[in-house]
Amino acid sequence: MKWLFTIPDLHKLIHIRIALGLYETFFLQIVKLLLYKGKLSAFFKGIHFFKVEHIFLL
Repeated sequence: MKWLFTIPDLHKLIHIRIALGLYETFFLQIVKLLLYKGKLSAFFKGIHFFKVEHIFLL
């Protein structure tokens, strides 16, 4: 039976999963803050920029 992932790939996936979990928590806090301040559109522009930038970093 062939492995779907090599060990380094699996390791990287785990790290990505952990990172995404942290970012989700972080972003939820920011969403609450910005909803409170009424600046949600600026937040979404920020997320889009962050995601694009983060993809290049991986």
